[in-house]
Order: sequence, then structure tokens, then C-alpha cells
Amino acid sequence: MEDVDRMDGFKFEEFCASILVVNGYTDVSVTRATGDKGIDVIAEFAGVTYAVQCKRYNSLVGIKAAQEAYSGAAYYHRMYGVIMTNSHFTDQAREFANQVGVKLCDREMLDDMMKKGFPDGYRPIVRRNKYSPVLKIFIAAVAALLFICLGFSMISNGIRKMASYTSTENSEQTETIVDGLKYDISDEYAVLLGLADDSEVTVVNVPAEVSGKPITKIMDSAFYRTDITEVILPDSVTEIGRLAFEACSSLTKVDFGWGVVSIGEKAFCDTAITRLELPDATRSIGAYAFSACFELETVTLSEWLESDGI
Repeated sequence: MEDVDRMDGFKFEEFCASILVVNGYTDVSVTRATGDKGIDVIAEFAGVTYAVQCKRYNSLVGIKAAQEAYSGAAYYHRMYGVIMTNSHFTDQAREFANQVGVKLCDREMLDDMMKKGFPDGYRPIVRRNKYSPVLKIFIAAVAALLFICLGFSMISNGIRKMASYTSTENSEQTETIVDGLKYDISDEYAVLLGLADDSEVTVVNVPAEVSGKPITKIMDSAFYRTDITEVILPDSVTEIGRLAFEACSSLTKVDFGWGVVSIGEKAFCDTAITRLELPDATRSIGAYAFSACFELETVTLSEWLESDGI
């Protein structure tokens, strides 16, 4: 594993992908280097799909990585999030992963998989955006044939369209930080991801928009087990994700605004909120969304509520 410890991040991602291939995983690919939502490799095994985060660390892997693997799996529509590391995990990371179903592969497990798949020593099988010489020749031959058959003008137009599509695809979503909060911004809306690294924010006052885009959702596990004390949501927020504020033991007050339609499973579980007043827009509350809220004194629910998981 000493050679693995010396790999850079990109090489480690290719290493993890190669390890999965030789251990029987299919449809294995490395995601693009930027805008990957914390997921580095996607794969499948026996019909089960995975979104994998690769962490080549010299220290313990913390809870943030587990949160990213969990939310990244949802983003890529995968059944499970996975973290593969040459290191080990903090107790918090293991606890969170166990709660939400994220699979953990630590140093010993990774070493076992490498020895099983590469008994004669590791060699890369999967690479990021690299073509073999044979494939390059094939692509060049096809391009030449298209040039002859279709003409330069059509090919040029096609290349321009492909370049435009790629540029649009790569710029669909970007992350930004404003006032200690991290957002994911798409062409039409923004999602609140949680606290920025080293943020000291305790009162989460969410603006109605960021970078000109309305904020419509609080991401799954966005503030899981943080020290926030109060949350103020704008009317633009319609969805609060699963475990969004779970185990925020200092959270005593939440202003839901008027737009929240759905609240995810265990979204406010084990918090210290004292008053729950949901807007008429609220239609569904996930299972255990407000369980273990022992300080809760008053509850006002929407008369239009269709599913109540309190």
C-alpha cells in the first residue's frame, strides 16, 4: 500500500476504479475532474448501483465525506454511496454512514481487494479521459471518412455543436459560498448544501436567491450534527431533504417561510426546537422528521397535509 499512499488524487481515483473492475464490478467509469458532486467513480455489481468517493488521505476520513457520498449517490441516481480510502474513518463518519447506508472501504479492505484482483501487482485498467492508440487511430479514420462523405462544412457545424453542448454540460451546475453557506447553482435554481468549511455561522438565515437563482431546496444531510441554533427559510424553499438538520442539538427555532411543500425523513430528528408551525403549502412530512424533539411544546400543521411522518 506504500505506492498507493504516494498517488495523487487523480491516480488514486483510477486505482479505485481499476480495483472495482478486477473484483467483478461492471459499468465502471471515473467522473469528470470538476463538478462531480463529490463522486469520483460510478459502478455496478449484480444489479446494484454505486456512487464512489475516493479519499487518498494521510489522516482519518471524517463525516463530511460520508455526507457527500450520501448526497452524491442521490445526485447520480445510485442505490448506495461508497467511500474507498487508503486510511480509516472517524467514529462520526462511521455512525453517519451506518445510519444512511453509505458503504465504507478502509485501508485493510482496499488492500485485500488489491491483492485479490492484482495478485502479481497493480496495473491501471481504468483511466480518466484517455484513449488507447488503437482507439485514436480508429477515431481518426472515422473522422477522415466523414470528412470525405459529408464535407467540411457539415463536420465543422457538428464540431461547433458538440463543443457548445460540452460547454453547456460542464457549466450546468457550480458551487459557490456566500456568507458562510455553500450552494449548488444550476441554470434555473440553487440548492443549499450546508456550511462552508470552517464556517462559524450559527444562525442560518437563508436568502431568497443567490447569484440570481432562487433557492428551492435544502440538501440531504446539509447541516447534520452541526452547532447551528436558528434557521430562517425564505418562501422560495419548497423542499427540505432527508436528515437535513438531524442531531443539531442546539437548534431551537425554525422559521419555515410559506413555501415548504415537503420535509424529508428525519429532517429535524433529535433537535431542540420548541415550536413547530408549518405553512399551508406543506403536503408531506417524512418518517421520523421530528422524532426525539423533546423540547417541542406547540405544533401547528397544515390542513392540507397528505402524509404525516411526525
